[in-house]
Amino acid sequence: MIEFYDSVFRFWAAGLFVLMGILILRDTGTRVASVFGALSTFCAAGYLLASQPGAFENWGHAYHFVGILASMAPASAWIFSLSQFEDGFRLRRVHLVMLALYVVIWALDFDPWQGIYFPKTEYFDMSETAMQLSFLAHMVYVAWRGRADDLLEVRRRFRTIVVVVTIAFIASIVVMEAWFPELRVMPEVTLVQAFAFLIFGMAVVWYGLRLEKGVLLVADQNRQPDAKAFAIRAEQLEDPNERHDLRKITTFVAEGRGYLEANLTIASLADTLEMPEHRLRRLINKHMGYRNFSDFLNHYRIEEAKRILADTNARNKQILVIAMDVGYGSLGPFNRAFKERTGQTPTEYKKDALLAAD
Repeated sequence: MIEFYDSVFRFWAAGLFVLMGILILRDTGTRVASVFGALSTFCAAGYLLASQPGAFENWGHAYHFVGILASMAPASAWIFSLSQFEDGFRLRRVHLVMLALYVVIWALDFDPWQGIYFPKTEYFDMSETAMQLSFLAHMVYVAWRGRADDLLEVRRRFRTIVVVVTIAFIASIVVMEAWFPELRVMPEVTLVQAFAFLIFGMAVVWYGLRLEKGVLLVADQNRQPDAKAFAIRAEQLEDPNERHDLRKITTFVAEGRGYLEANLTIASLADTLEMPEHRLRRLINKHMGYRNFSDFLNHYRIEEAKRILADTNARNKQILVIAMDVGYGSLGPFNRAFKERTGQTPTEYKKDALLAAD
């Protein structure tokens, strides 16, 4: 009876994950976030099928295919998570190197090759597990790190879901398989696992179908909002309360140069403006086009930095001093934000600006 319910829950959940992956590709195309989002759901389905008791006997040679999908789940979930929580995300060399390293370690640990080309060793298992836990730990870190700055309430909730699910669900599977393999073959444990995946799969489909378009699976579109255009449009709003609140925001941040405060946060700005934090988040996102608070501040800070760098009277001012003057606590974040918005480093921009002034 346990085996029957295990199969029902397992195949039901696998079907839901496959359905979600197909819907993601159908509705959001083939951008990086979409591909890895769909791949994550397919990998979850693969894990469900590969971890079924007696899976090798049931699937035969096809077992290796679902096994590959199952093994790739942490890596694909890692990239998907980064694509959602880092606005303007792009696959960079470091991501590709980590993925390639994981594939190599996984290939060395691939069961059908053990005993043919090289003996099985626990070091392959340990290395693969270490990388899986590293992917999951970084997912949690990235999801939680940007939560305070996120202006999208739906995505803020999604960050919390990712953190909770990663810690309580996925990580427990990795740890169990690495250090308590005997639990994997216990019928009661596999039944609970299959049922948990079913509930998770139903939640994913339900949550995904209710999401507004343009909230998730779009992080690689890297659009820079036009703050001036949004400000003009805000003055034409019919709601007088929103017009008043938007004037308060722009008066303090832009005209009052509140962006120069080094430790300015969305919470402290809400306190200063005597405005509910959730309303402040919604106004900046809805009417000014920003998806996180740091980008909102960076617009004003980088514009001020550009003005100083192009000023011939300030040509001997050090870059670090300029960074501190416009509200950054250190040089690294300033350099990254400046290059992201201008395509140049501050030094390059200063050199070109001063040459043009001659």
